[in-house]
Amino acid sequence: RKRKVNYNSSIYTFQLPQATDKIDIPPGKHVLTRAKIGDAIVTRPYTPITDADAVGQIDLLVKVLILLSKPF
Repeated sequence: RKRKVNYNSSIYTFQLPQATDKIDIPPGKHVLTRAKIGDAIVTRPYTPITDADAVGQIDLLVKVLILLSKPF
């Protein structure tokens, strides 16, 4: 599930393998995400924003940055 936060940020919710699973990640730690973008495999770390008591899912706040081909 994707929830728009503003023009360049969204919260993505991912289901965990079991509905009773918890992420159990201490504050300040992160998870690595991986995606194929074009021909490249891109890996990025994200700190979950999921409530510590949440079960069955993980929420990640993702900000999309547009890179310009020419500097100002």
